[in-house]
Amino acid sequence: RLLDLLLNHWSSVPVRFAAVAMAPKAAAKVEKKIEKPDRDAFDKEMAQYQTDIEALQKKQQELTKKIEGRMGGKEEFQRKKDEFTSRMDELQEKIGALMAQKDTIFNEIKTTQNKGKDMKSELNNMKKSLGFNSVQEIDDAIADIEYKMWTETLTLKKEKEYIAQISQLRKRKPEFTVYANKEAEVQSFDTSGVGQMRASAAELTEKINALRDERRKVKEGRDKLVEERRAKQGDMPELFDEREGISKQLGAKIRERNAKRDEFYTAQREFNAKLQEEKAARWEKQKVERDVKNAEWEKSKLERQAED
Repeated sequence: RLLDLLLNHWSSVPVRFAAVAMAPKAAAKVEKKIEKPDRDAFDKEMAQYQTDIEALQKKQQELTKKIEGRMGGKEEFQRKKDEFTSRMDELQEKIGALMAQKDTIFNEIKTTQNKGKDMKSELNNMKKSLGFNSVQEIDDAIADIEYKMWTETLTLKKEKEYIAQISQLRKRKPEFTVYANKEAEVQSFDTSGVGQMRASAAELTEKINALRDERRKVKEGRDKLVEERRAKQGDMPELFDEREGISKQLGAKIRERNAKRDEFYTAQREFNAKLQEEKAARWEKQKVERDVKNAEWEKSKLERQAED
């Protein structure tokens, strides 16, 4: 039985000794030099970044305060400006309404004048179409034809021509009545309203000019307000540009600081991970060494038992 125990025990020994043989190599790989991140240097670097950032923030705040001081009274300025603009719009609306009335009057004047011209033109055309200046001239023409008929020896054809002429002349007489009525209508055409309309248009023109003068004065007041505001603001565009430049510097500095901080903490995590690896390797090595010692002790114990 003792011999069987020895054989069973020694069958596991090669495996244990193999683990012991591998242990130094594993330990050798873990024993690579690892540099610990310099915390003091990191803290100093972060402190310098914070100092630079605070300095930029201070400049930014000073510029903002300066800008706000220049921007003071903005609401009051806008209120006054709106009042000027509202008054200008009100006056312009009144001017527009009066201009519309004036245009209406001028259109009525033009319509009246055109009507009178058309009536006179029609009368002149009618007079030209008559061919005679009066009914008496027609009667004289008829008398002349009749005299010829009485005193001349006429052929039947010629006599018929004279009769036809007299007939045509007699038909023209009623046209003079129409002409006379038309002439009376033209003469009685009332153009006195044109004068009244011109007077009304002149009154409207005076009102429009007065409103335009008032609107011009209101506009001058608004322009003066705007100029005073611009003078107060002074170099505002330069201040805005300067503040924007500082904001960009501040953003770049913060991003740079954050990158350095991330880099340090990444190195810190890697260092801690290496420490854990080394600790695990040492623990494994110690375990193997213990196993070897235990195996040797058991071997020695079994040998002594075998000798007994």
